[in-house]
Amino acid sequence: MKEGLPAWIERYFEWVLTHPKKVWLVVSCITVAALAALSQGVLASSLEQMFFGDDPEFLEYRERASAFVNDELFVVAYPDDAPVSSSSLERLERAVSKIAQHPDVGTVRSLADLSLLEGDDGMLLIEGTVDSIARLGEQATVDRVVADRLTSGLMISKEQRHGVIVVEMSVDASRTAEQGPALVGFVVDALVEAGFERDDLHLAGQPAVLSAVIQITYESFGKLAPMVGFLLFSVVWILFRQVTPAVVCLGVSAIAGIWTLGFATLLDRNINIFVSFTPMFTLIVAFSDIVHLWSAFQSELAEGKARREAVLAAAVDVGRACVFTSITTGGGFLSLALLPTPMFRQGGFVMGFGVTAALLLAMTVVPIILLRYGQPAPTAKVAGFSRRSLNRVLSLATRWSLHSPKRVVSCFVLFAIACGYGLTLFTVETDMTARFHEDHRVRVDQAFFDEQLAGTNNLDVFVRAPAADGLLDPELLEALRQARDQLEATPEIDKVVSVVDLFESMHKALGGEGPLPQTRAHLVQYLLLFEMSGGEDLARLIDEERQEMPLRVQIPGYGMRETTRIGETAEVVIQQAVGERADVTATGMVYLFGGWLDSLIAWQKRSLAASFSFMFVMMLLAVRALRPGVLSMIPNVIPAVAVAAYCGFFWEQTDSDTFTPMIMALGIGVDDTIHFLVRFRIERERGYPVEEAIRRTFEFSGRAILMTTAILALGFLPFATSAYFTTWMIGVLIPLSLAMAVVSDLLLVPAMCQLGWIRFGGPDE
Repeated sequence: MKEGLPAWIERYFEWVLTHPKKVWLVVSCITVAALAALSQGVLASSLEQMFFGDDPEFLEYRERASAFVNDELFVVAYPDDAPVSSSSLERLERAVSKIAQHPDVGTVRSLADLSLLEGDDGMLLIEGTVDSIARLGEQATVDRVVADRLTSGLMISKEQRHGVIVVEMSVDASRTAEQGPALVGFVVDALVEAGFERDDLHLAGQPAVLSAVIQITYESFGKLAPMVGFLLFSVVWILFRQVTPAVVCLGVSAIAGIWTLGFATLLDRNINIFVSFTPMFTLIVAFSDIVHLWSAFQSELAEGKARREAVLAAAVDVGRACVFTSITTGGGFLSLALLPTPMFRQGGFVMGFGVTAALLLAMTVVPIILLRYGQPAPTAKVAGFSRRSLNRVLSLATRWSLHSPKRVVSCFVLFAIACGYGLTLFTVETDMTARFHEDHRVRVDQAFFDEQLAGTNNLDVFVRAPAADGLLDPELLEALRQARDQLEATPEIDKVVSVVDLFESMHKALGGEGPLPQTRAHLVQYLLLFEMSGGEDLARLIDEERQEMPLRVQIPGYGMRETTRIGETAEVVIQQAVGERADVTATGMVYLFGGWLDSLIAWQKRSLAASFSFMFVMMLLAVRALRPGVLSMIPNVIPAVAVAAYCGFFWEQTDSDTFTPMIMALGIGVDDTIHFLVRFRIERERGYPVEEAIRRTFEFSGRAILMTTAILALGFLPFATSAYFTTWMIGVLIPLSLAMAVVSDLLLVPAMCQLGWIRFGGPDE
């Protein structure tokens, strides 16, 4: 039917139109199966499943967290002008008692249960807060807490008007991130029940921030899903001036979304936060395929073809392009599966499946619907503003690309040079708190902690001696003390706490000379004295064999890559200080996240390259010519470069999550280039000269390209209403990339065709 087009495509659509009942039966069975699978799914995003998998460094971190102290903790600051008064401690004890009962809570530390050191006539006195108040008074006890290196900056604010509760979570690899908001809410409720005002509490720490991320993300999802569906439905209705294509787009896309989520559940019944958004992406992409097909059908009807002939012609012409565009888009999404992260791997497979499902439904169900319910396009008078606007844009693009092709190319060259400069400003970092608006409670609370208390971002540096009792070496401990002072002198580190501080406090309390004991025997006696005097939590500072100990490094802020860099620096400083006497290893949840991000960014770049290479291959297959395939990739690079340049120019630091919408946009944006060039080739093979072939391509595919770009951009635009930065980026960067893509496809591509850079055989060649 169409010269140069694979015969199997025509045979496929002939079969679909001849056997509609069989098609509907298969679609219904798959949909029911997908719903059944979906009913078994649960929202569950464990950190291990989402990010680390079987990473040996993560498994080692888990072991050490179980043996010593878990850095998965969050802190709550509460206002109190008299933080150690009897009434304050009484209500604090009530809250702590309830918090400690939660199964996900490991330990809770507060002013009510501190162990304070003091020397008394050569004897070591370790007493609790209540005993200290009874003996010395409230202010003297506060002064002791502030002066003690083990508690200073941790339990009482600088202005001494806020107390702090430290909630350390139990070590549980199976715990999901979705449990975080409930735990944080439980802690806050316990404090409110004890008499504290909710609005006066400040929360910080990785679990608290991650809980806020989970909460705001799912809240956004609940708002975005209906918003995206309504907006897409409205746009299609306005563009076509018919309710039928809008209803069909929404219904078929919804089925594609169900299939996608059902497939995700079959892969893993625990649906993580990233995968939960994939049905919306499928919905948006499916709208694009259906609009291309519906627009082509109306164009064929306008040429006077009968309904069945018009459906078949549109399906064959658009179907071939849609096969390539869907494979290209799906390949772009599948490239996410190359990332060394379970969450993105699963998301890449699911989104790739979603694109395939959208294509299959669009090319199977929609032709059947068109045959029975498709109507001719409305007249220009009825279509009104939307159609006139589309025609005006296409007319301008046609005129500029045909009459001033060199000027068009020159403008794009200048734009590319500017983008190149923007790329030099592109730097990547991930700060979880910075993903919230400045007035969001997470940002406000973090600013409070940065000003009033020691850093709430923790990493641990473990020192391990080669033999038991190896850490009870005065020279080794002195080296660690000097390394501690060196690290604390840097602006990036607030505080370093370890068993060295305990020895130092005890030595001072007992009137010893110098900062630390000078003999191994004294160190052994100090530890024994500490335990006999009622000291607690020694196991958090040093193991029973006296062979391994952690140094807790406290850092302000939440820059993950910066945390890893600081951890690596601390590891080097401490290793240089201890020499061959011990091995030094940095670890911690945020520290590992930073290292994971370094690896992820490297793999994201590889994924971008793989996606680009795959699209190049698909472009060659679509246009069936080497030179046009190579040159056609130029307009497809521009959108990705423009987005990266935008980030470099306008953002001080680019969040690592930026690469994900860039990869997605690259896969989506190439579709219009394929649609334009496939149609241009068809027109050239039909014998039309270059200029006339370009005009006819604009007439047949130009309107659909504009409409689908508008639909895709508007479909993603609601994400920009989110208060969470990562979701907001999807709503800004993908529409920006799509806008650049359509400008390139409707100006640069036809200009390159007009200049003869991209050419196909015809009567004038």
